[in-house]
Amino acid sequence: APGFDDTDWAPAVEVSGPGGALRPERIEPMAPIETFDPVDIHDHEDGPVIDFGQNLTGWIELDVVGADAGEAITLRHAEALADDGGLLTVDLRGADATDTYVARGDDTETYEPRFTYHGFRYAQIEGYPGDLTADDLTAKAVTTAMERRGEFDCSDDDLQQVQHNAVWGLRGNTHSIPEDCPQRDERFGWTGDAHITSRALQYNFDAARFHEKWLKDHDDVQSSHGYVSDTIPRGFGRTPGDPTWTITRVLLPWHLYQHHGDRSALAASYDGMRRYVDFWNSLTEDGILPGEYGTYGDWLAFEEPRDGRRGLPVELFMTAYHYRAIDILARAADALGRETDAERYRDRAETVATAFNDQYLDDDGTYGPGTQSAYAVPLFFGMVPEDRVDQVVANLVEKVRSDGERLMTGFLGTRPLLLTLAEHGHAELAYEIVTQPEKPGWVYMAQQGATTMWERWDSDDQVGSGMNSLNHSPFTFVSEWFYEVLAGIRFDEAYDEGFEIRPEPVADLDWAEATVETRHGEVASRWERTEDGLELAVTVPWNTSATVRVPAAEGDDIAINGDAWNGDAFSLPDGIEGTQSVADGVAFDVTAGCYRFAVE
Repeated sequence: APGFDDTDWAPAVEVSGPGGALRPERIEPMAPIETFDPVDIHDHEDGPVIDFGQNLTGWIELDVVGADAGEAITLRHAEALADDGGLLTVDLRGADATDTYVARGDDTETYEPRFTYHGFRYAQIEGYPGDLTADDLTAKAVTTAMERRGEFDCSDDDLQQVQHNAVWGLRGNTHSIPEDCPQRDERFGWTGDAHITSRALQYNFDAARFHEKWLKDHDDVQSSHGYVSDTIPRGFGRTPGDPTWTITRVLLPWHLYQHHGDRSALAASYDGMRRYVDFWNSLTEDGILPGEYGTYGDWLAFEEPRDGRRGLPVELFMTAYHYRAIDILARAADALGRETDAERYRDRAETVATAFNDQYLDDDGTYGPGTQSAYAVPLFFGMVPEDRVDQVVANLVEKVRSDGERLMTGFLGTRPLLLTLAEHGHAELAYEIVTQPEKPGWVYMAQQGATTMWERWDSDDQVGSGMNSLNHSPFTFVSEWFYEVLAGIRFDEAYDEGFEIRPEPVADLDWAEATVETRHGEVASRWERTEDGLELAVTVPWNTSATVRVPAAEGDDIAINGDAWNGDAFSLPDGIEGTQSVADGVAFDVTAGCYRFAVE
């Protein structure tokens, strides 16, 4: 500009450009994905308080009418209300959760932030000119804009709400990385939270690009030695990170392979997976990982022994999860045709399992301290010697029943608890745990008005504790159990190489159903009780095959697509290529198509 004095400016300097390869961003953008109008507005001395009816992550669009130029309107956000009807913000810690708009002075102007987000159900408006009405504002949920991939529903109203809470707990913690929580001064990519929920996210959303992006973040933080940090990108926690959490380095590519048949992601991650496993192998002492490398244990477990928030013993969980990482790496090597690696890591996994059982498994089938998690984790990972499985399962069942058919597990043990009970013939007991109306449990949360998942089983008692979120991702994994156990859609290996439909029609449900959209088309499963028995309808998409396990007792009659089946393998209808008797039913090998099985 004329007369501008630039004598103190330094001259421009030529510098080298950034290194690395320029790649397009493939992950979906963060964007508004749903809006919520107020369900209630009540007066408060600090300004009207608005309830949007849903704990969400995002921001508020506010219409301002009649404000003078320079007048400030402040929007504050919170997940819960204090006793006086104002916002309860103590659990936000250092997060202000506040937006301020300074009016231009137009008759009507609209404010909508774009470079922030808050975790909230409630908001309070201070300095608003005139009377605030529900027409003046809208809450916008803002997340990584992944498309819905799956839907689950069933005949139980409480479980419908739990599924709703899981979906919103999952989507509200996706902002280019999988977060732990969206409201307080944290919002990190905690690896522990993410590996617990990664399959639930994949069942409900098209999260392939989201997880592929986060795997590249793993590449960025992985050291030359092979370890990664507790949070990715590195922001908090330890480095090397606890192996019970940082197992995302190995699990995430495998889960992508299971849900999408994506060998390219598996191949791209393989070297990082191998270096990660080799690092932890190098630290084992006679097959056991020393406790000095563990931080969290069975985090936030209800059962003793505990050290503060850590469920113990840390070494038991670390070594079990190390075994899991080796086992998955061996499977990945098999899938990629790396036979030498597969054999080597299978041998290593067997060595670790033997050391683990020598250390922790007693003659009476007790693992370690005999907690629910101490039984469930090695059972779920397949570490229990084959001739001891029934004994250990019986001990787990007895422990759960002695605890009042309630879970006592934390972050590491809860998912293995539910899935292993169902796998070993105790789906009804797992269902009792999930539907427990008292604390601790998912239905208890829902009955307290939760619309997402809490961080702690007793978050209602932990207000002001310094670590308490009402929208936290880990316990959303229960949605995976809905798809996999109640509806029976199971992707144990790459789905396009054959998947399984094996529903568990528990006694208290009249029906359950789920759909999952794949790149080959829709996978669907619905079972329903009838006057004469049970009907199961399934859809298998083109260029895939499935094993359908129809629940039936000895002597039951089975009809297929409306025609009675005489039990002869040579009289199967088109599309069904084989059959065999299995525990609690009959399994059919089917190709693409829609099938209806009726059991009487």
